[in-house]
Amino acid sequence: VSTQSTWGHFLSVYFFSCYEQFPILMHELLSTVVAGGSASIVAKSAVAPMDRVKVLLQTRAANIPRGRWQAFGVVLHVVQKQGFLSLWNGNLTNCARIFPTYACRFTFFDFFKERIVGNEDNNSASYLRHVIAGGLSGVCTLCLTFPFDLVRTNLASSLHCGRPKN
Repeated sequence: VSTQSTWGHFLSVYFFSCYEQFPILMHELLSTVVAGGSASIVAKSAVAPMDRVKVLLQTRAANIPRGRWQAFGVVLHVVQKQGFLSLWNGNLTNCARIFPTYACRFTFFDFFKERIVGNEDNNSASYLRHVIAGGLSGVCTLCLTFPFDLVRTNLASSLHCGRPKN
């Protein structure tokens, strides 16, 4: 038996098995992406007003006096100047940023976990390998989604968007 025919047989069996598994793998990937992305959009939209206040306080865009109730002062200031819905300024961009972020994070984590952890039992070495897989997932995700973070921060820190409320 020649080496070339053995190699050709191996490749045909490998590619045929991959071809058969492709729909299953795509279904798993898409369900993970949609579930993770949808959950992140709901969660981020629910806390969007608090996130906007946090960004305004961090960038000192709102000229609110310092004090114990400073966050409530920022909320009142924004609502009086721009209206209640302006607390969600930048949320659409945040949702557009967060969906691919969590999709990438879950996908990369599964990818690295399969290659680093494998099917090990839960022990301290497995825990360390999970941490390494999560770290690599975070690095890859951050490299792909960092520009969206910059745009979201710029939109959320602006007090001059939208119509002023009379």
